Amino acid sequence: MKSAVVVDWIGFSYGIYIDVYLFQKTLGCEVIWVSCHDETRTYRPEKFQKVYDNLLSKYDRLYFVETEFFGFLLPGQKAANQRIYFLKNLDISPVVNWTSYYEGLHLVDVVIARTKATERYYKAIQEKFGYTFQIISTKFTSLDYSNVIAERVHFQIANPFKGQEAVIIPAHVLLLQEKPVPLFTRKENDRTFLSFGRKNLPFITSFWNEHQHNDALPKLYIKSYCEHGEVTDAEMGNVAECRANSKIEILDRYIDESEKAELYNQCTFFLNASPEEGYGHNINEARSTGRIILVLDREPMNELINPECGIIMSSIGDGVSRALQLSSEEIITKMKLTRKRYLEDTEAFQETFRKMNESNNCITFSGV
Repeated sequence: MKSAVVVDWIGFSYGIYIDVYLFQKTLGCEVIWVSCHDETRTYRPEKFQKVYDNLLSKYDRLYFVETEFFGFLLPGQKAANQRIYFLKNLDISPVVNWTSYYEGLHLVDVVIARTKATERYYKAIQEKFGYTFQIISTKFTSLDYSNVIAERVHFQIANPFKGQEAVIIPAHVLLLQEKPVPLFTRKENDRTFLSFGRKNLPFITSFWNEHQHNDALPKLYIKSYCEHGEVTDAEMGNVAECRANSKIEILDRYIDESEKAELYNQCTFFLNASPEEGYGHNINEARSTGRIILVLDREPMNELINPECGIIMSSIGDGVSRALQLSSEEIITKMKLTRKRYLEDTEAFQETFRKMNESNNCITFSGV
C-alpha cells in the first residue's frame, strides 16, 4: 500500500509543518503540497479535481492534514480500495464553504482526533449527517527538544500560483533534518519563566510590569511571533514598559533551533496563557524537555498538563505564586513526571499511527 500526506499550501503554519513532518517520519510516506487557490487565495474546485484524480491513481491511503477539500469531491471519485484519513484542528477557516465541507465528509473513512473537543465536534457531525466515518482518539507528539533540534530542509518549489497544483516530496526526503542537541544545563536554583506564542501575551506582561518591584519575581523571557516584523503593543502589551522592565526580556529577533532548545532546557517554568489551542506544540515541546508548565484550565491545555506534572492556574498571579512556592525537590519531581508523560504520549502516537497504516479495515484502539 502506498501512502501520502496531503496538505494545503495556504495556512501552512509552524504547527502544521510539524504535524506533516511527524506523519511523514512515522508513516514513511510521501508529502503532497497542494495549491487549489488563485492569486486571491480563493479555492478553485477545478484545480483540486485535477489533483485528486492524479492522487487516486497513485495512492490508496491519503492523510489529509488541515485541508477542507472534501466539498469538491464527487461520490464516484473515491476508489473502493482507497482510505481517507482526516486530521484538523477546530479553528474555523474564513475561506471554507462549510456546507460543501460537511457534505464532502462522507468520503472520509477515519477522523483523527487528538483533543477531546475535536472528538466531540466530529461525533456531532456524525449524528447530524448520518456519517459512518470512524473517529480515532489518539495521543500526539511534538519535536523532542531534550535530544534533537530540527532544521527545515529547503526545497526548490515553484510558485504555487503559477500553474503548479501540487508538489510531491518523496518519503526519503524528510521535511526536517534532526541534529543532536548541545548539552544545556539548568542551574539548580533557577526559577526563570519562558513563554512562546502569540495568544494572550499582554495578559502575561501586564502581570510582570505590575509586580516588577517585587524581589521574588524572577526573570521572564518572552517570544512573540512578530507577525508584522516587529513586536507591537497588540501582541505584547505595553512594549515600551516591557523594555524598561529589567525582569522582562523580549526575544524580538530570529531564534534558531539551537537557541530555542537552549531556552527550553535552561528555564524552569514554561508559561502559556492561551485561552485556546488547536493542539499546542509549544506546550508539548516544553514537555519534551521536562519543564514545569503553567496553563489555564481550558481544553486542550489541561489534557497535556495535569497538576502532578504542571500547574493548572486560574490567573497569572495564581500560577506564578504557586510555582515559586515549589521546593527544589518538588520541582525535580514534576520535571521528571512531565518528561515521562511526553514519552508515553509519543509512544502511544507512534503505535496508533503504525496500526492505522497497517490495517485495511476499521480498527479498535485501546489505551489511547
